[in-house]
Order: sequence, then structure tokens, then C-alpha cells
Amino acid sequence: MSVTLVTILMMGMFLTGFLMLWQNFNLNAVSLNDAVRISSQLERERIRTSLHVGNVEVDTENCAIDLEIINSGLEAISPISGFEVMVSFPGGSNGPRILEYEGDSEGSTLDTWSIKLADPSEAEPSIARPGSSHTIRMGLNLPEPSDTTAFVIVSTPNGVTAGADVTGILTPCSATE
Repeated sequence: MSVTLVTILMMGMFLTGFLMLWQNFNLNAVSLNDAVRISSQLERERIRTSLHVGNVEVDTENCAIDLEIINSGLEAISPISGFEVMVSFPGGSNGPRILEYEGDSEGSTLDTWSIKLADPSEAEPSIARPGSSHTIRMGLNLPEPSDTTAFVIVSTPNGVTAGADVTGILTPCSATE
């Protein structure tokens, strides 16, 4: 009788261990499936998003740069305030910086960016629809005399970037505070 009891206990332990491993495998498979699904969804959004730089103008009087961005993708990019705008000065003494979003105002303060509205009656200026263009106005603080070139990178909330070389910046200069 004791051999039968030991055999039943061993089989019970074996089956319990097997069921625990099976449950762990299933939980990991579900987690992995969710991660792959989310990753593929983000990649589809990224493929359908495309951003290009149009005209670049330097306003030396206000120490500002106007950069036209064009949504050439298939998806609307919303909100524009979620963009990251970075400026670097290769070879110069002014350091790279990430500009803060100032809002939809036309004024430029130190190291900020805003949307410069071409048409004040635009219905939704905070959404970059496919085929539309918006102008980003960047106010810079460049106290150090250095090279007059910059490189601007605009990044969308899902990680798609566009960049442009900017020349003709007179230094030192500071935007209005």
C-alpha cells in the first residue's frame, strides 16, 4: 500500500509541476504576443508618417528661424505641440539645445519654438494633416560669437524626424525676453 501512495504522490507532484510550467509558458506567450502587436502597430504608424522641411528663413533682427514643415505622409500628426525641436551648432561655441514649446503665439522668447500661423482663420492649427504645411518659429539665445550655421531637427511624437541646415545666423544675438 505504501508503494501505491508514493506513486500517487509522485504523479501528483509531476502533474502539478507540469501544469505550473504550462501556465507560465502561456502567460509568457500572451505577453510576447502583446509586445509584438504593439510594436507592429507603432511601426505601421511610423511608416505612414513622413515629415519634410520646406523653406528656411533666418530673421536676424529677432534672432529667430522660421522653418516650414510639410506632412508628406498618410497620417495626420497631432498635436504639433508634441514635436521636439532640437538645434545644434556644429563647430561653434554655442551648445546644442532642445527648444521648449511656447504655444501658438507669434512672439519668440529665449530658446523656444511656436507655430507661426499663415492664416489666422485656420480651423485646426494644432494638427498637421497630410499635405499640409506649418511654419515653426524658433527664438534663439546665442550669446557667444561662433559659426553662423546650425542644424535643426524636428521629431514627431512617434519618432519620425526631419532636419535642415541653417546658414546666415548672425551671432551674438538674443531673442526678446
